[in-house]
Amino acid sequence: DARELSRHIPDESTDIIFTDPIYDRIEDYLWLSELGARILKPERALLVWYGIGYLDKTIDALRRGGLSYRWQGIMWYRNRQKPLHCDMGYSQYAALFWFEKGRMKARKTIDLVGVNVFEQKDLQATGGRSNHQWRKPMDAIIRWTMAFTEPGELVLDPFAGGGTVPAVCKLTSRNYLAFEVDPNTAEIARKRISETQPPLITELPHQLEL
Repeated sequence: DARELSRHIPDESTDIIFTDPIYDRIEDYLWLSELGARILKPERALLVWYGIGYLDKTIDALRRGGLSYRWQGIMWYRNRQKPLHCDMGYSQYAALFWFEKGRMKARKTIDLVGVNVFEQKDLQATGGRSNHQWRKPMDAIIRWTMAFTEPGELVLDPFAGGGTVPAVCKLTSRNYLAFEVDPNTAEIARKRISETQPPLITELPHQLEL
């Protein structure tokens, strides 16, 4: 349980929080912001995915927790055979908030916080939702992780799910701390991370493109 275990994380010890909560649990967004205000180093970020239908409640909760809104990023899935649309109530894009502690300096790859386009085949190639119901494409996580952190820095994912964020950290030479309350899902994440092989050469962005 991240709420219990995170109490042991020292103040101002974490470089970024990057996570994907359950969207209708607005209290979790308030808690994330409160946690970030305590454990993030000065001028560092919380990146958190959210549901479009809960935008107002989510941003209000994050603001009340003590962090400041900076920007938001959009990721959408593009299928050349079909126009962009909502299908069966689920949109073909996902959005994340960038909140921060203090005011971050511009990142060297700040443009990656904008729109990223993925072919549907890329979603399938990176596993899609094969090991977890709400898994995000690894390419998207790689891009934002590299935009906001340097090798050796610490990434916290309090709602790790199938382990995409910690697997990306292993691929890109970041340190990570990840929590998952569901035992079966946590075991899936452990297996995935153990099978993820770090690159043989120090990080080069073009080598990490999927």
